[in-house]
Amino acid sequence: MRREDEPAMLAFLRGLSEESRLLRFFSAGADLVGQARRFTQADGSEAYGLIATVGGGGEIVGHAGYVRVNGGHGRGGVCDRRPAPGSRPRDRAARPPRHARPRQGIETFTAVVRPDNHRMIEVFRESGFPVEVHVALTSSALPCD
Repeated sequence: MRREDEPAMLAFLRGLSEESRLLRFFSAGADLVGQARRFTQADGSEAYGLIATVGGGGEIVGHAGYVRVNGGHGRGGVCDRRPAPGSRPRDRAARPPRHARPRQGIETFTAVVRPDNHRMIEVFRESGFPVEVHVALTSSALPCD
């Protein structure tokens, strides 16, 4: 992801359904401008983003990335805009953090996922990483951004 991808990233985020924004950001009213800027302006050391595009115009249809939380720990997430009902994120979208992990010293990734977000839980399980699931009932959970 590069700085010049910010307008396309913002268009991608704005094109997500309300349900998708709720699942991704834990709020349908998330700061989409800030989210688009966060990954497109990152230098790769504290945050990393990768986009999937289609067509010659470079329309973004998926995003994966992480933010370094502390030392060797990163918080990751994956988001896609499905072209048809019932299709699911491709496991390729879950691979960027694995690629970046040795280069950036990230040893562990965490994702805060709503329990009803079965698609995302499946993506993480299919990612090739060892996955541990912990259930916490709290209203103060931070979104996976």
